[in-house]
Amino acid sequence: MKKRILLFAFAFINLISVAQITTLTLKDFDTKINTVGSKSIEVNLFFNFPNKYKDYIVDEGSINNVNSYLLIGNIKKKITESPINKGLKFSLNIDIDKLAERLENISLNHQIEIEKDIIFDIWNNNQENTRIKIIITNNQITKWTKNAFNKLSKTQKEALIKEKGGAAIISNNSIDIGHVSESESASGNAEVNVKFKYQDYWKNSSKIGYSFEGLLSTNSKDSLNYFSAYPFISNFGKLGGKNSSFDIIGKVGIEGNQAFTSWRFSANVSIQGIIPNLINLTAGENRLRLKPVVNIGIKYYTEVKNNRKVVTDNEISNQFFSDFYYYIPIHKTFSLTLNGKAFYDISKRINPDKKINYNFDAILGMSIAKGFKTVFKYTKGSNSVTFEKGDFFSIGVLSDILSGINQ
Repeated sequence: MKKRILLFAFAFINLISVAQITTLTLKDFDTKINTVGSKSIEVNLFFNFPNKYKDYIVDEGSINNVNSYLLIGNIKKKITESPINKGLKFSLNIDIDKLAERLENISLNHQIEIEKDIIFDIWNNNQENTRIKIIITNNQITKWTKNAFNKLSKTQKEALIKEKGGAAIISNNSIDIGHVSESESASGNAEVNVKFKYQDYWKNSSKIGYSFEGLLSTNSKDSLNYFSAYPFISNFGKLGGKNSSFDIIGKVGIEGNQAFTSWRFSANVSIQGIIPNLINLTAGENRLRLKPVVNIGIKYYTEVKNNRKVVTDNEISNQFFSDFYYYIPIHKTFSLTLNGKAFYDISKRINPDKKINYNFDAILGMSIAKGFKTVFKYTKGSNSVTFEKGDFFSIGVLSDILSGINQ
C-alpha cells in the first residue's frame, strides 16, 4: 500500500510540474521579414519562464518534428518551426514579388496551428542536471497567434515600402476621383475630375521604368488640367554613394494640357529622395508613415504647340523645378496628403515677369473601405505647361498603392 501511495504521490507531483511548464505565458511577439538571401516571414514567440527558470535557455537540438501551418481564411500554408533562445521561431518562405499581396491577405482572420504538441527542453548552461521538458499545445499556439499580423510591424512596413520601390515610388501611384460643385468650377457647371499618377518601379534591379500622370475633367478646357507621359525613365544611381536616400533620375516624354492645344517634348534630370519626418499626428496608432519625398531638377523642353493669348512662336526653354509629397496619417483613420510643385521658367516670352510659379493639392482623407478613402481636396496654382491659373475645392474618393494595408 505504501508503495502505491508513494508512486501516486510521485506521479501527482510530476503532473503538477508538467502543468506548470505547459502553461507558459507569452512575454513578447515579433515579426520579421527577410528580403535578401532566403526570403521569408519569421514569427518569433518569446516565452515568460517561471521565476525559478528565468536563467534557462532553449536547447536548440531538442525540438520534436511537428507539422505547422499558417491558416489564412480557409487557405493552409505549411511553415517550419525551430527553437530560439527564449522561445520558438516559425518561418514561411515567400515570393518577394508577391510580398505586398501576402501582407494584405494576412490581415484576414488567421492563426498558426500545429498537428501535435511541440516538445523541447530548456536548461541552465551554468548548472548540471537542470534540463526541463517543455510542452506547447495547439491551443496555446492558436491563442498567441490569432490575428497577430493585423498590425504591421516596423520591419514589415520598411520591407513593404522597399518591395514596392521605396517611398519615392509609392508617392507616384494613386488615383482620385472628385466632384467640383457649380460654385467652384471654372465653367459654372458641376464637374467631375480624375487625378492619377503611376510610376513603374525598378523591377529585378532594372534601372529603366516609365510613368504617366494627369488631371483630367469633364471640362476639357479647365486651366489646371494636364497630362504627361514619360515612356523612358532611367535611374542613374545614388547621389553620394550606395547608402544615400537620393537617386539621380532622368525622364524623357511629352507634356500637355488636356485638349493638347498646348504640348511639348520634355527631358528632365532631377535628384529625388526622402527627408526625415517633420510631424507625427498618429497619436500612438500603428500607422504606416511615408517620409516626405522631394524632387529637385531641371527640365529642357521644346514646344510643339501653344495657345498663349499673345501669339508667339513655339519656344525652346528650360525650367528649374522642385516637387514635394508628404503623406501624414492622423490618429486611426484620417490622413492629410500634401502634394506641391514650384517651377521657374527662364524664357522671357513664357515667363516675362520672371516669377516662381507653383501648384499644390491639400487632401484630407478618411478610410471608408479596404483600398479606398473619401477625400476633401483643395487645388490651387499655375499649370506648368500653359501657366494658366486656377483653384477649386472637390469632394471624392481616393485609392493609392497601400490603401487598405495598415496605413
